[in-house]
Amino acid sequence: MPVMDGVAFFNKVQANDRLKDIPIIFLSARVENANDIKQLGAQTFISKPFKFDKILEEINERTR
Repeated sequence: MPVMDGVAFFNKVQANDRLKDIPIIFLSARVENANDIKQLGAQTFISKPFKFDKILEEINERTR
């Protein structure tokens, strides 16, 4: 992302009381960061290459 990375974005969303309950799904080629990202409180981490069905499944699960 050109302005900030996904972790910085996630932290900003979590710090905002109006936004903090929005589910965040990380999608990244950097698999080595998956555990660190989940420890932050991210709901899901999907690594590239990914299957579109997996993304839809996660979105449906997180928005129920």
